[in-house]
Amino acid sequence: MNGTHNGVVLNVDDSDERLRFRTMVLEDAGFDVLEARTGTQALTMASDAQPSLVLLDVLLPDVDGLEVCRRLKADPATRRIPVLHVSAAFRDEEHWVQGLRVGSDGYLREPIGPDVLREVIHTLLRRVEAEAVAREAREVAEMALRASERRYRGVVENAPYGICHTTVDGRFLAANDALAKMLGYQSAAELVDAESIVPFYVDAAQRSMLTAKLQSERMVGPIELNWRRRDERPLRVRISGRRIEEGFEAFIEDVTEQHRLEDQLRQAHKLEAIGRLAGGVAHDFNNALTVILGFADVLGLQIGADTPMGQDLAEIRHAAQHAAGLTHQLLAFSRQQPLNLVIVDLNDLVRDAGGMLQRLIGETVRVQTVIAASMCPLKADRAQLQQVLVNLAANARDAMPDGGNLIIETEAVTVDIDSRPLHEPLAPGQYVRLSVSDTGAGMDDATKRQIFEPFFTTKEVGRGTGLGLATVYGIVKQLGGSIFVDSTVNSGTRFDLYFPRAEGVPDLTTMESDAHDAPGSATVLVVEDEPRVRALTTGALARHGYEVVEVAGSREALALPDEILNSVDLLLTDVVMPFMSGRALAKRLRQRRPGIRVLYMSGYAGDGAVRDGSMLRKPFAAPALLAAVRASLRDDSQSNLELRAQNSELGLRTEKPH
Repeated sequence: MNGTHNGVVLNVDDSDERLRFRTMVLEDAGFDVLEARTGTQALTMASDAQPSLVLLDVLLPDVDGLEVCRRLKADPATRRIPVLHVSAAFRDEEHWVQGLRVGSDGYLREPIGPDVLREVIHTLLRRVEAEAVAREAREVAEMALRASERRYRGVVENAPYGICHTTVDGRFLAANDALAKMLGYQSAAELVDAESIVPFYVDAAQRSMLTAKLQSERMVGPIELNWRRRDERPLRVRISGRRIEEGFEAFIEDVTEQHRLEDQLRQAHKLEAIGRLAGGVAHDFNNALTVILGFADVLGLQIGADTPMGQDLAEIRHAAQHAAGLTHQLLAFSRQQPLNLVIVDLNDLVRDAGGMLQRLIGETVRVQTVIAASMCPLKADRAQLQQVLVNLAANARDAMPDGGNLIIETEAVTVDIDSRPLHEPLAPGQYVRLSVSDTGAGMDDATKRQIFEPFFTTKEVGRGTGLGLATVYGIVKQLGGSIFVDSTVNSGTRFDLYFPRAEGVPDLTTMESDAHDAPGSATVLVVEDEPRVRALTTGALARHGYEVVEVAGSREALALPDEILNSVDLLLTDVVMPFMSGRALAKRLRQRRPGIRVLYMSGYAGDGAVRDGSMLRKPFAAPALLAAVRASLRDDSQSNLELRAQNSELGLRTEKPH
């Protein structure tokens, strides 16, 4: 023996002489040898020992060598073991073909010399080893390919956008589940079974345009098209694709929500611009109304109310007050309306308003209230919230000319990422919700997009100003809330108003205003850039005993000498003026005259303008002016309570000076 171990050979032959000869040659060549004399014995030993090769005689007493080979190759445990047949029975190619059919790896025709036997076995084993290496490499490559296919399939199947392969005429050949769900199908298989992609196109011309571009340009996109789901709901999609030999491959993204949010943002910007315009117009208009109402009061002192001229004057005053109401609505829409903020329980507000709303909308509409079991506190102006309820109820009444149901609901809600309304982002947190729904005519999408715009109305001429919902929108936004509308033609409308939940106890204080008309004894500095408003204001104060110093603006007020300024008890100033605002002027004058009281007057003032004084809202009449001046000059706690009470009656806002 040469001492080299080359593997194990199972030597099978029923002739002891041939068996010993082959075993001697194999052992001398460095192989370990196992011997078997029957086919059955060979099958058992091959399965147990897993030899490197089976040297198999064809003619065996029980099971011939061809059948033994067939069984070895059929058994997964032994199929990889090479089988070398050896026999004098292989006389021609027909016998070798029989061996190939049962899986034989080679054959030797006896008699065989030792050198030939060794060389054939070594050659066969080298070939088998090379095949095993190649097979292993192929299996590794196949495993890598399958893993790559799984990853690719996972990317396609789990992608958040649609992926598809279609024919030129639009029939789906393959698609992922994301596209199926986007189009309203349960699975990709169901979508592929659909007849065509063409029905999803709203516009046939868009389909033709996309097909033509793909055929001429090979790579196309992104292109946005109007599609429809299986249930006919509209869908806006963004498509990128390429042409391949048998059709098109495309990536499809649902941008419906993105477009809705962009439209909503554009609408918000438009409303903001309209609001700024409305606020500016209302400010100038309020100056004019202040003059009209003021001088109407002056004339009223000279003309009897029962005379024809007195009645005409009352009509002038009534028209001016109506116009003032319109400007207040514009200011509410533009979020520039001064508010008297207190903690309000939404439940109490709805309970108190129930009877009033029923009288407002008439007997044909049934008012139902669903009140939350827990308190719903929010920080708001009670009068403004009542206006919101009235406007929404009036809008619902007009949508139900033949009668119906108006349902008002309150609820304390917790909003998180999963539960927030789908209409627009709403920050997670604690909210109180006011819902007002009706069973009326409903609205289409085009109307819903415009309902919060001032002066937009679907009513006939003479049946509304178009400011009702604009006012609601402005009040809700000024209170830091959000408003959503859900409506379908002939299926009613629902408004959901979300307000940040407030901490604390609702303010239930009610007070009577001080109505006495005692003459004044203080000095008031009036700063107003509108000459007619300034003349009205100074005239009313002078007639009631006040000493008045009047200037036309901030620049002139700053130029006053100290001896005059030190005699001033109250600064009465417009908020919006050229050169310097009333707020900045008050700050400068307090540096020279510490302790001076401040009363602002304006047609539109935000919260920041009244933190260091009180607010008199334009347009105002002489009684409101005098009441505000008296309240601002008093410093005791009772006067502060009285001034807050007057706010609700006269349109004032007060905060204690710093």
